[in-house]
Amino acid sequence: MDYSKLSKQDLKVKNATLCYDVKQKQMFYDEARAIVEKLDREYDQAKGSFPLLRYGKLKLMIKESTTEENLEKTKPKPSEESERQKSDKHRSNGSGGLLQKVKEFSGNIEKVDMLNNPKYESMTKQELARENEEKQKELEVLDRKSLRLFNRLDKLSRDYTTSKQLWPFPRYQQMKEMIKEVTYDTYI
Repeated sequence: MDYSKLSKQDLKVKNATLCYDVKQKQMFYDEARAIVEKLDREYDQAKGSFPLLRYGKLKLMIKESTTEENLEKTKPKPSEESERQKSDKHRSNGSGGLLQKVKEFSGNIEKVDMLNNPKYESMTKQELARENEEKQKELEVLDRKSLRLFNRLDKLSRDYTTSKQLWPFPRYQQMKEMIKEVTYDTYI
C-alpha cells in the first residue's frame, strides 16, 4: 500500500487498526499453537509406553487434536483490515473519510484507546508509514503461520481417517509419522 498519499491522521487510524489486528491474530495463533504444543507434549510423554498401550494413546492424541472444535478454532480468519480492503470501505476522502473511520472505531473501545495512544504525537508521518508497513508484514507472517498450522491439523485428520484401513502395526508406524509431521514443523 502506498502510505505517502495518506494524511498523518489517516496513518494513525491505519496504524491503530493494524496494531489491533496483529494483537487479535497473535492471540488466535497462540491459542491454535497450543493444540500442537499439547500434541507434542503428549507424544513425548507416551514414548516410554509399551507399543500396544502407546497405539491407543496415539489414536486418542490425534482424535483430540483434530476435533471439529479444534479444527474450527485453528481455521484462519481474515483480519478486519483485509475485510475492509475487500469491501473497499477503507477509502479516504477528506474529513468525511475521517468521520467514517471514527464511526468504524466507535464500536470498539480497544481500538479507540489505541488511536489515542500518546506515541502517535511524537511520530512523524514517515515513522507511521514505516510502522504500518512493519505491522502489515507481521500480519502476513501470522496469516501464513496460521494457515500452515490449520493445513497441518486438517491433513492429520484426513490421514488419520485414511489410516483406519491399515492393520495395527503399519497404522502405528504411520500415526507416529503423522504426529511428527505436525509437531516437528518449525514453520508453525
